[in-house]
Amino acid sequence: MTADRTRSLMIALLLAVVAAPPVASQDPVLRVIAMPREEKDASAGTHQGRMVDESLLEDWRRLRDQAVAQGATIIVLEVTTPGGLVTTAELMTEDLRDLRQQGIRTVGFVPHHATSAGAIITLACKEVFMAPRATLGNVIPLKFRD
Repeated sequence: MTADRTRSLMIALLLAVVAAPPVASQDPVLRVIAMPREEKDASAGTHQGRMVDESLLEDWRRLRDQAVAQGATIIVLEVTTPGGLVTTAELMTEDLRDLRQQGIRTVGFVPHHATSAGAIITLACKEVFMAPRATLGNVIPLKFRD
């Protein structure tokens, strides 16, 4: 089975599991935010992902706001990243906490790897799903002061 087919099947399974309404009379509104978008390293055949930085935060907040405006009750955040800025991870963690306080179910999905800041973001979700052979972590948050 190809990697793309495996990924598609994992996402379909995840959506089937997550989309089950918590209350029988309530229809969930599901939004999947594939952040960071994958960048495949053709030479190595691996999925590198996108660095966690200010531009990622801007994209995340734009897509999050769209999902909330559309009435999302579940947000699945797909994370593939080698890591990045701890400050950005902290802000995204606060955003995910705020979503939960609004009653929005947050789900982290790791199809490949979520390392460092990516692991922090993923673990800030209420639920976490991972593809077979996906990895989560190593986390060593470092902050430097002037």
